[in-house]
Amino acid sequence: MRVTGWLLDLFTHEESAGIVLWVIGEDGKRYRFEHSFPVTFYAAGSSPELRALWKFLRAEPEASN
Repeated sequence: MRVTGWLLDLFTHEESAGIVLWVIGEDGKRYRFEHSFPVTFYAAGSSPELRALWKFLRAEPEASN
């Protein structure tokens, strides 16, 4: 499906760990799209900084999938 139009909204979808995109098509209709959007990040720093980050992340509750 190809839709041409204007971006209405974009937000995270907590239950599917993805994003939801709303578009208003040139035909005036609203379209909702979902897409899985896994997030990966990398960290750089000195050994003490990385250790502090590790401790911080370990203390955070895990997200349920």
